[in-house]
Amino acid sequence: MTVKLTFFLFAICFLTTNRFMAQDPNYSGPAKMYVNNYFKDAVQAKKLIESKSYIGAQTKITYMEKSVATIKTKDPKYDTNSMETEIAELKVQLEAGEKNEEKRLEDNRAAQWSELDLRNTMDYLFKNANFQVGTFEDDIEEAKKTLAEYKEKTDFVLEKTQTPDPEYIRYIERAAYGLDQHIADWKNLLADISTTDHFQGAFYEMRLHQAHWDAAKRIYPSEKSFASCYDKITTYINEVGSMDKVAQIATDNDKDKIANRKMEAPVAKDATFEKSFTDLFNAKFQSKYGVVLKCVLLQENWTTERNQLTSVVTGRNRAAQIAYKGADGKCYLLSNVVYLYEEYVGGQFINRVLVYNGLGGSEMLCENVK
Repeated sequence: MTVKLTFFLFAICFLTTNRFMAQDPNYSGPAKMYVNNYFKDAVQAKKLIESKSYIGAQTKITYMEKSVATIKTKDPKYDTNSMETEIAELKVQLEAGEKNEEKRLEDNRAAQWSELDLRNTMDYLFKNANFQVGTFEDDIEEAKKTLAEYKEKTDFVLEKTQTPDPEYIRYIERAAYGLDQHIADWKNLLADISTTDHFQGAFYEMRLHQAHWDAAKRIYPSEKSFASCYDKITTYINEVGSMDKVAQIATDNDKDKIANRKMEAPVAKDATFEKSFTDLFNAKFQSKYGVVLKCVLLQENWTTERNQLTSVVTGRNRAAQIAYKGADGKCYLLSNVVYLYEEYVGGQFINRVLVYNGLGGSEMLCENVK
């Protein structure tokens, strides 16, 4: 309640009290009961307004109005002007009090919603943070959206409070424990990628971590370790650079892998099996991939397959590694993903087929096919 409103209400109360005391206590006319009721209700109305019981005060003012109407009927000579003025002043006082109370409630509701928004925002930033990003385009777009939201929500918290809840510090500290491992994983991934698609998710994961630590150090500036984590992730991001640099790294990695990719040493020699493997692959995939240059056995013996419920033998398989030359003149290596399969029927293994569901293998230098 403002100073002006307080003074205004005090003045009304003072005038009303004086008016109560100015009434003739010796009146004994035909409207005496209603006159007495009026003044009783007036006293109660004043007290109810002072105690902010506005509904009860409104009821008493209504009774006062009814009393005045009855007084005019019972004793037309009785002067009710001061009563009607008093009722009007009490109504003004009541309206002012109701408006003040309504504003107080609105302020409280706004404060409660603001507090709820603040807590939800802090939960988003620190408690429920998840920075894993997939490699699909939708995943990347979602990551970009989250980055923008992180900045907005960080600014919101800084605007709404200068004393952030210390409860969230433990969640932030927990995230700090894994930061070094994240950076190590990104380094290993970057050293191994052959295409930018393999690193695009990580590229945005790094920036989400950076946004997280930026929020932490700005909202909790006294926690020096948060600034340290921000500096650490920022240093690594600057080291990685742009996606153009990542693309160059991927190209260099791919060249190194092609140059160093070689066939494994065979675990067994079986000319008949190797020829069967080669013939079946050429028959099935020559038009799609190319011609086999060499076949290397990766299993010394066949692996028996059984029914999981009955353990009855159903077939057998044996894996190999092959190098082939494609129509583009380049050589490719297929490893651990291509095998021969025979089904078991009537006590013998029959119907040999080659099984491969891959995408053409990995490029290698033709001179490394040895």
